[in-house]
Amino acid sequence: TRRSSDLIGKGGFGTVYEAVRTEGKHTYRAAIKVILISKDQENMEDVIFDGLTEDNLSEYYNGIIDELIEECALMEDMKGDSHIVSYEDHHVESDEDNSEWMVIIRMELLASFSRGYKKIGVPMSEKDVIKLGMDMCRALETCEKKNKVIHRDIKPENIFVSKTGNYKLGDFGIAKVLGDRDKTASKKGTEPYMAPEVSKGLMYDSTVDIYSLGLALYRLMN
Repeated sequence: TRRSSDLIGKGGFGTVYEAVRTEGKHTYRAAIKVILISKDQENMEDVIFDGLTEDNLSEYYNGIIDELIEECALMEDMKGDSHIVSYEDHHVESDEDNSEWMVIIRMELLASFSRGYKKIGVPMSEKDVIKLGMDMCRALETCEKKNKVIHRDIKPENIFVSKTGNYKLGDFGIAKVLGDRDKTASKKGTEPYMAPEVSKGLMYDSTVDIYSLGLALYRLMN
């Protein structure tokens, strides 16, 4: 068995690698998302500046890890949907003094729609934009029916393409589970694609994802 990995991308929510495993004549590929959470001095100063005391730091960082594990649980619940990036498994490890954590998430490897679109440099056809919109609507239907999840960051960069041509929604890093409440007021997402109520910090529900998708489709058509 041979294993290797290559860097795919890096952003504010972690680093993503393409992992390759070869056994005999067969080769298996996956996307590995690595998220590092560290109590380094700079991070601690930022957190304390934001209003937390040193006594609250452990609780603060444990909360971050819990949120990441919740993201994995969300993806596990939606596994098998042909329009949502498939989650495989995850692993959490920390150093001896709990000053640094590593969260590793394994997902299916897909082509980035946004990168491919920019690389080609030609407008999408109306038919292709409609196909993308319908696939994303089906993904949002799954979010609503299974988990009452608001994705909150619908944009071309979070859309992927399978080998069969299906568009898939990914990156649930800032998704919100509504639970018993059907509205929230957290301002999270990407500014150019935010619904007005999100941008203004007003109460909102899952319809903000439809608004963001509309903006993405409008951009692709223009």
